[in-house]
Amino acid sequence: MTFKKYKKLWLNLITGMLIITLVGTGVLSSMAAVTIVRSDEKKEAAVNYLVENVDYLRKSRVERMADILSTMGSKETIEDYYTLAATQIASEDYRAAAESISKCLQLHGKQNDELYLDLVMKQGCIFVMLADYNKALEYLDMALSVNPNYSDAHLIKAQIYSEKGDLNLLAKSLERYLDINPGDTEIRGLLAQTRFLQADYKEATTEYARILQNKNDPQILYLNGLTEIQLGEFVNAEKQLTQAINQDDSFEGIYYYRGVCRMSGEDYVGAISDFTASIDKNSMVQASYYTRGVCSLMTQNFNYDSVLSDLKTAEAGPEADVAKQAKELLQKLKDATDAAAAAQEAQKQIERGNEGTGEDIY
Repeated sequence: MTFKKYKKLWLNLITGMLIITLVGTGVLSSMAAVTIVRSDEKKEAAVNYLVENVDYLRKSRVERMADILSTMGSKETIEDYYTLAATQIASEDYRAAAESISKCLQLHGKQNDELYLDLVMKQGCIFVMLADYNKALEYLDMALSVNPNYSDAHLIKAQIYSEKGDLNLLAKSLERYLDINPGDTEIRGLLAQTRFLQADYKEATTEYARILQNKNDPQILYLNGLTEIQLGEFVNAEKQLTQAINQDDSFEGIYYYRGVCRMSGEDYVGAISDFTASIDKNSMVQASYYTRGVCSLMTQNFNYDSVLSDLKTAEAGPEADVAKQAKELLQKLKDATDAAAAAQEAQKQIERGNEGTGEDIY
């Protein structure tokens, strides 16, 4: 057996195992992050509610001055404290605003009307701003006891659960909000990301598919592609990522992840092209060098020096897991080279011995 054939057979075995490991558990990472925000103003849900429901914040400078003057002196009515709370919210004095809203509630009594709903919603939002989430939830639940379909209350509760890191209650709040507002694709995207973080990838793809039925969004295609990878659906994932790339290829790691999909389908040339593109875009560079090296080993007539260069670059990178895999593969390649060289030398010695005896080699 020649050196080249010996080495190629051995490399096919080890790289096949590496591909299974890499695709299944290796360098894939979640790009999902859940934040309850509105894309138009990039403010948290509680702030949005206060901005949209405190008239004082939309008044002119002259009107604001008049309101401030009206709050001076004795305060006796709900209107007095309500106006005072508005000025305090505008100046971000949330502790004082909570006291003013509390006074409004005392004067109003629990009448379960629109004003009561408005007051408990504002109080809930104020306590979110104070990071007193238990108090905030108490007031938001008071609002929902009056109107269970008050979607803003569900959205603000979702913000709280996001801050607390409670994915189960976050998902429930987002689902309840979407029951009321099924067409809100932004929030549905957040629910999909929440399902992803819960490792419920099937439900995540279901939510992404609902968005894509009405909106061909490259970011959703990209996120859905990452989710399909987690499900091991590499053909579907490649289709999603390719559609995203055709519209916008700026998402972190998008070429790398499509390269992984192509590698899983044994399209090593296509995968190498994607890993090279990822390196050129300075995206997931270390992982791309490593996987490009692995794929190159699986091609016909690969350049051994180029493979070593890729793996050594990956070994020197900052990501410990990738560096470790690269180091291990480099050692396996060295072992294979040494074993092949030893086998070749042994074969030569046999041939020389046979030449001395005049025997044919069969």
